[in-house]
Amino acid sequence: MPQNRRGEVQSGQRAAHISVQATAHGERKIGTSALGGVLENVRRRRPVRIGWSKMPSVVGMKRPTDEDRIEALQRFLVGLARGDDANQLSSAIADLHVRHNTFPGEVFMELAADALDFAGTTRADALVYRDLLSKHLPEVEFRGKEHRRIQYALLTPFAVQGGLEPDLLDEVTYWIEQYWQYALFAAVAIVRDCAERSDSPIETFVAELATRSTIEIS
Repeated sequence: MPQNRRGEVQSGQRAAHISVQATAHGERKIGTSALGGVLENVRRRRPVRIGWSKMPSVVGMKRPTDEDRIEALQRFLVGLARGDDANQLSSAIADLHVRHNTFPGEVFMELAADALDFAGTTRADALVYRDLLSKHLPEVEFRGKEHRRIQYALLTPFAVQGGLEPDLLDEVTYWIEQYWQYALFAAVAIVRDCAERSDSPIETFVAELATRSTIEIS
């Protein structure tokens, strides 16, 4: 399939449909006690599926700019610091996605890698994959092939932090329209975990991460 190094494929690619389901069993707090004063309770009367039809319209065909990258990071970091859950962040950022492109997924992948580096994550700090999801991304449930996709999105920041550049196009060609959302979910879980490991409230860790990334969020 024709493609280029900026995460783009030619139009006509049939996109796989994402069906990520937010869950709630009574009142649930997002994150852990490390989130400090920004804990937010999520109340759902019934599970809400976050499908493509639920998302705002994406931006038309174009190449993402540096300004788009900064905007994506600002929205993500500001929302995470104030306690927004992963689905709220996804809805707030969806309009920045460029069709037939991995953007802004790679932005969130790199941010998650920066968080791992900032928290000083090493091999001695081994994480259990399923615990990372259940503990730090409890508001989202993955089913079927979604498990393989979130697994890939979670593993790539660790690869980047270790010095390996993933070949995104080769892996996400058939779900390129949804990759950015999985990358966002993975970044949420990783940043929350890094904040906890650093013994920092989430808003403090995010502010420091923003400074490290030269992103203004105040």
